[in-house]
Amino acid sequence: MILPHSETAVLLLIVLGFLCWGSWVNAFKLAGTRFELFYYDFTLGALLAVGISAYTAGSMGFDGFTVTDDLLNAGRHQVLYGVLAGALLNFGNMLMMAAVVVAGMVMAFPVSFGIALVVSGGLSYIGNPSGHAALLLLGCALLTGAAVVDCVAHRRMAVLRHEALAKAGKAKSTRRPTAAKGLALAVVGGLLMGTAYPLLANAQDINTGLGPYSVGLVVVLGLFATTVVLNLFFLNLPVVGEPLELTAFFQISISQHLMGILGGVVWFAGMLAGLVAVSPRTGLHPDPALDYGLLQGGPVLAALWGIVAWKELKDADSRTRTMAVLMLVLFVLGLTLLALSRVPGGAA
Repeated sequence: MILPHSETAVLLLIVLGFLCWGSWVNAFKLAGTRFELFYYDFTLGALLAVGISAYTAGSMGFDGFTVTDDLLNAGRHQVLYGVLAGALLNFGNMLMMAAVVVAGMVMAFPVSFGIALVVSGGLSYIGNPSGHAALLLLGCALLTGAAVVDCVAHRRMAVLRHEALAKAGKAKSTRRPTAAKGLALAVVGGLLMGTAYPLLANAQDINTGLGPYSVGLVVVLGLFATTVVLNLFFLNLPVVGEPLELTAFFQISISQHLMGILGGVVWFAGMLAGLVAVSPRTGLHPDPALDYGLLQGGPVLAALWGIVAWKELKDADSRTRTMAVLMLVLFVLGLTLLALSRVPGGAA
């Protein structure tokens, strides 16, 4: 399998992972279809990408070690960890996408990933208490604060939009809206994704674990299996709109199908770039804090896409915009502290 042999190559892969994980959701916005229908194509795109990568870069290179060899040599528990991680990541990702539909990218991504980082950071420290505990706790507190500020800003945006509709005589109800649905979807999605990260780390155990390409393969298998089951639930009990029949998938346009496939390809490319870059098998870790900070910084990019490209704050007042900026600052600071807490040096 092909692995990076220089610190520059590792850094380039990390940047690629950051860009892909912060940008794939734009494909959903461009598709302009229901997320339940988009997600079938998204899964097909991930399957296509993992198949190509596993039997090209994952089975090439001077070592002669292929993905098939890797799967045969890995422990059964490590394979199971990878499949379970894929299932949890996928369920969390689906809930986060539902939150995007309800509340937008600016709210959904920072809240879901902020919660996920807090959960994964806590679980990792409990399992292996190394690094700087004080920085970890402070980072988790700032990420939690970012999620709270984001939710308050989202609720204020919903109220402002409701008041504008009421003044125009188009409001369906006099009751002020709440942020409960979007918040619940984003938080539960984050909890699931955060639980998946330690499993993903266990699947890559240096002795009996899987290599990056094999991890990607089993994760996508878990994604595929859960999409088949869970998406039927979302079709019948949608977060927004009327229930859909499965036949609706065959009625959307070719361009919408292609956008869904593109979203899955970009999502998997981001995950694989991160897996390859930080794989224990490379022996290359130029800066643990930088690696972690960039790889987990995708939500900031996604929120910026929501603000700049999709104008999600176009109806916001100055107070709401200030809260959005504060949310991003708190998220970046919290992520930075979590990254610094991973630098070897013993518990603080």
